[in-house]
Amino acid sequence: MCRSLIAAFVTLALLGLTGISPEPAGAASIPAGYREQTIGGLSSPTAMAFADDGTLIVTEQGGDLRVARNGTLLSQPFLHVSTDDSGERGLLGVALAPGFPSNNRVYIYYTVPGSPAHNRVSWFASSGDVASGSEHVIIDLPNLGPTNHNGGALHFGTDGQLYIGVGENATGSNAQDLSTPLGKLLRVTPDGAPATANPFDDGGGPNDDRIWAYGLRNPFTFAVRPSDGHIFIDDVGQNTWEEIDDGIAGANYGWPQTEGPTDAAGITPPLYAYNHDDGSCAIAGGTFFDSNALGPQYAGRYFFSDLCGGYIKAFSPADGSVLDLASGIGSPVDLRLGPDGALWYLAHGSGVIGRITIENNRPRTFFLRESASTGAATSSFTFGTPGDVPLFCDWDGNGSDTVGVFRNGQWFLRNSNVSGGAEGTAVFGDPGDIPVCGDWNADGKDTIGVFRGGVFYLRNTNHTGVADRVVGFGDVNDRPVAGDWDGDGDTNLAVFRNGVFYLRDRNTTGVADHAFGYGGPGDVPVAGDWNGDGSTTIGVWRPGEFLLRNHNTTGVADAVAAFGDPGDTPAVGDFDGTGGTGIAVVR
Repeated sequence: MCRSLIAAFVTLALLGLTGISPEPAGAASIPAGYREQTIGGLSSPTAMAFADDGTLIVTEQGGDLRVARNGTLLSQPFLHVSTDDSGERGLLGVALAPGFPSNNRVYIYYTVPGSPAHNRVSWFASSGDVASGSEHVIIDLPNLGPTNHNGGALHFGTDGQLYIGVGENATGSNAQDLSTPLGKLLRVTPDGAPATANPFDDGGGPNDDRIWAYGLRNPFTFAVRPSDGHIFIDDVGQNTWEEIDDGIAGANYGWPQTEGPTDAAGITPPLYAYNHDDGSCAIAGGTFFDSNALGPQYAGRYFFSDLCGGYIKAFSPADGSVLDLASGIGSPVDLRLGPDGALWYLAHGSGVIGRITIENNRPRTFFLRESASTGAATSSFTFGTPGDVPLFCDWDGNGSDTVGVFRNGQWFLRNSNVSGGAEGTAVFGDPGDIPVCGDWNADGKDTIGVFRGGVFYLRNTNHTGVADRVVGFGDVNDRPVAGDWDGDGDTNLAVFRNGVFYLRDRNTTGVADHAFGYGGPGDVPVAGDWNGDGSTTIGVWRPGEFLLRNHNTTGVADAVAAFGDPGDTPAVGDFDGTGGTGIAVVR
């Protein structure tokens, strides 16, 4: 990082093993209406990475890789590597392989002790919460001189390649030298070879074929936007400027000839740069924030933090504006959008992991009953936040329905009905859309969709992307419903309007194949296989009870299940995988 970073890298006494705390020592100063929680007990943390289930992997500068889960820092490290942690050296970066934990590789960037020392990228196999087997070295970087400007950030791109931020080791000329990886952003395969189509691959010539972009001083952090793979690089400046650079293959960011705003020929200027006049010294953390968990004013912005400034701010790529969020943090070094949609930060100085949300952004409680009958809940768990729209579907195709929530255009999915973080996330839809889910293509796996203004937008995978199918059906104020009305294995669409159901037998634009009255204008429509015969039929929820039909025709309820309280949100699903649909409420 910058020269003043060495002094900022102070090692505090361990705070002790703690659970997540709402009012920790060294907490950030945040606006009214926001809430911070922390996990303490870390020693000089430097970087972090999330697994899809919410498990957090954190590097400590001294060589321990730690695991935090459900608000608690586990006592046993995932692994320890012998490292030179003098100055800005040490265990500096971590990334999880795409598909983790099925692909169980955990990648790290650290300084190998020696005379001279050098930085290395390796992976270790994960076996639960600890590493197993031997170290797999994929890159040994050149020998080091000074102890600063090491870089260390690791991220996998949406192209499946590993991107590596490497500092110029306090030698500015390295940043412009295409024969060395120092002062560069590298792009390599998961095994460390130069990735295909890298911009400076010269077929055996003098260039380092791993280079993707150059002219960087110390890219200690950078971020990859999950929706499209776009990269922003946080380049730590010298005495005057800190930069957020637009990640472009082949770009030259100008160091050491330029720093901060520039119109120099052949140089890619920063998207945003800020000076040190307010006590800032090093941009050390950045993350794209495609979430509304902090309110719509922060959605779509790029959060960044400064080591000496101790703050978190949010940059808008759209208009260049910057909003404040938090201050008073003890040397922040990393930021992440968590699977829960919250903003997480890592503080090197205070040894703290922080989580920032809106004050009312607390988990909701789901109460499930495996049969569509009156009785007590058979299970309960917490997931999501107030304002989320809950629904249950078979996300992994194993035959049972598990929870998901839709939050202002973002999906958070779990593969089990127990408390925990999201195991899958996707950006699809807009704020105000009504979510639906179903097996749109009869492949045995349910996927996401939204209803907006009389149109259904359906995806065939549970990943960020555009609609695979667009179906015009219904009116602007209708309530969408989905079910296998004819028992043929695929999910079809319906709408509920003022006590009338309109069903389609095909997921194509058209008029209703079936229409019948059931329920009233204030009822909430539901659909499920209430009697286990393989076909979906309709029902409605009125506060505290489900009124269910076994036929898609006008008539009276075949079953009335008293369950839940007024004010609850209803949901339904095959929770036990037996073929019959159960009932649930969320409060």
